[in-house]
Amino acid sequence: MKKLAFFLALILGFSFTTMAQVDEEEGQFFGGQRSVGTEAYAQYDFGTVTTGVVTHEFIIRNVTPNPMIIDRIDIPNGVSVTVVNKEIKPHEVGKIIVTIDKKYFTQTGKFQLPIVVRTKQKIGQGLSIYKDAVYMVKGQIQ
Repeated sequence: MKKLAFFLALILGFSFTTMAQVDEEEGQFFGGQRSVGTEAYAQYDFGTVTTGVVTHEFIIRNVTPNPMIIDRIDIPNGVSVTVVNKEIKPHEVGKIIVTIDKKYFTQTGKFQLPIVVRTKQKIGQGLSIYKDAVYMVKGQIQ
């Protein structure tokens, strides 16, 4: 029984260690300011939004040898996103433009909203890799 418990603990520990390892290419996959061991997301502060529409452009850097396709974007209420480059070639950059429109917010006050961008890369033999990156936008509606 002790041997079984030890064996299971060893396998579990090895699994967590393996999952925690991130190579540099994967760490820099979504944006130039990302690297292994730093923030897990990009963020922009719109400050105080008093009238109309405000925008911000996020850069998505493809540091891999394969083309990357923006597959899906999860957008919260009050936010719109324009995809400038749906396909990003290897070692090039793409852009998304995030727009906050005050008229779609029903309350004044602070906001912090996640935008989740899912990308897809075909790596050969019918295999694809999907990765999610979170871009946070925050500010205050007056």
